[in-house]
Amino acid sequence: MKALKRILLAFAGVLAILALLAWLSGNEHMFRALWFTYFSGNSGPVIDEGARFPYQVVETGSPAPWPISKHYSSDTLAHPSWKAIATFETVAFLVVDNDSLVFEYYNKGFGAESHSNSYSMAKSVVSMLIGKAVEDGYIRSIDQPVSDFLPELTLKQSNPLRIRHLLTMSSGIDFGESYSNPFGFVAKAYYGYDLKKLVMQYEASDEPGIVHRYQGGDTQLLAFILENATGMSVPQYFSKSIWTKVGAEEEAWWNTDEQGSAKASCCIHSNARDFARLGQLYLDSGRWNGVQVIPENFMMESLRPCEIPDSNGEPCGYYGFQWWLGKHRDIDFFYLRSMQGQYIVSIPEKKMVFVRLGRKRSDEQRDHVPLDLFEYIDLALSLNRYD
Repeated sequence: MKALKRILLAFAGVLAILALLAWLSGNEHMFRALWFTYFSGNSGPVIDEGARFPYQVVETGSPAPWPISKHYSSDTLAHPSWKAIATFETVAFLVVDNDSLVFEYYNKGFGAESHSNSYSMAKSVVSMLIGKAVEDGYIRSIDQPVSDFLPELTLKQSNPLRIRHLLTMSSGIDFGESYSNPFGFVAKAYYGYDLKKLVMQYEASDEPGIVHRYQGGDTQLLAFILENATGMSVPQYFSKSIWTKVGAEEEAWWNTDEQGSAKASCCIHSNARDFARLGQLYLDSGRWNGVQVIPENFMMESLRPCEIPDSNGEPCGYYGFQWWLGKHRDIDFFYLRSMQGQYIVSIPEKKMVFVRLGRKRSDEQRDHVPLDLFEYIDLALSLNRYD
């Protein structure tokens, strides 16, 4: 017993030393990260762990269920691309065709009301909220300097950082976006405790508007701007200005840090039916049932390629105001996307929106589009009844 006691005391001492070192080095997030991953049998974030983090409820208003198409089905599809559904561990696949629900499929214990993590699809939502805040008068324009809202953000840049630069992810701040670095920005933002403290540590490496770099730090700055401009938390403003306007059937959750600031680059938890409303809103030029929810001019500008050279020197023709843009079989589409293959895709030519949620995504891309997404587009198009 004495030997066991000595071992336990030694183990506790080691843990205490590790905790002190983590705190002193600014890596206190590592304990939560290890507990939520390897100690829980996971190798990384999982789509159904939202309740393990602090969150705010995104309240809904008057629920308005989707109209059901006369062609509605929930059976598996006899289509070559259906293989991708199993290969990439899809938990939800839903298609809205001409404003009506035409297909939905759930798997691996998920159903119509199951909450799943948006991950980076939240970035597009933050973009929507910026457009709404301009319309509401909280922000003068997207060319307003960031310093008007965040004077504590001091950067060594010759030109002022503007909201537009954050929308196009061309802030010039070197946050980084590595998903494999346990000590990088992404890990600290996801598992950490104080987002503002984290973000304010980073310096600029370029002038604003010069290089497009996909990174969640720019989105987090947009969220802080929304907080200061509106006097509301981001989940509260999302509920007031969008979620209650589009007939969402269920409350959503938005994970926050311990100070109550939304994790803006990820972490809205909702279901496929309600996620589809975001794609439908932009498919209908920012309107819902004829009522303008997002200003049409902002919405249209959001879906124009920013054309800012990326880190490879290629003009960015695949990204707008935190919305992804693509083409497949000569059909244009725009979409929200994230790690592990969360997608909300709008196909204007077909008057179609589909949602795919799951646990894996293709590692390969074509024209900056993950290859598995092309399979889901083919599946959705096989259901299109509008033509």
